[in-house]
Amino acid sequence: MSMTFGRDSYDIELIQKRKQLFWFKHRLLSKEKIAYWLCQYVGPQDEALTYCYDFVISDEVRKFAVTELCYTDALDADEIYESGKCVVMTFDQIKSFMTGARNIHVYFRIKKNVKARR
Repeated sequence: MSMTFGRDSYDIELIQKRKQLFWFKHRLLSKEKIAYWLCQYVGPQDEALTYCYDFVISDEVRKFAVTELCYTDALDADEIYESGKCVVMTFDQIKSFMTGARNIHVYFRIKKNVKARR
């Protein structure tokens, strides 16, 4: 994933996993020097909580890994970002994992939340 820190940016990608749809969202705030990533389930909140995601940034030796719950896409992504219930990294943290021309290695996986109560 290529990172540019000089301006705010927002990326969104629609992902299909086992006939379910998810939004993978990334927000970068240059003034605050912080980046967010989250995954939202397209559907009701009770179904969303049956999914979680792994997010890993790594270099040849080090790894930053987070497993977080999916939330419904009916929730405003900004509220999730501000609550911290997503992946949050400072620019300095991200830069410490950069390789070459402003690139970071990102691994992302959506999976069933085996601890979800139904």
